[in-house]
Amino acid sequence: MGEMFNVSINEILSGKKLTDEEYKQAAENNLTQTIKDSSFALKDKLEFYKKKWLKGTHMMVHK
Repeated sequence: MGEMFNVSINEILSGKKLTDEEYKQAAENNLTQTIKDSSFALKDKLEFYKKKWLKGTHMMVHK
């Protein structure tokens, strides 16, 4: 759809064309809202990222 109308995903989610100045804030807002609307509960998200990040840190330290 973005290609069809020559707009970005952030513009689609924002419902308007964005200037360069508006783009970063819109991206932050859209990402924050997407996370809030996610089907995972906050507790699930925290556990997932703890495991992912701690696993990555553990692997880096022991290489």
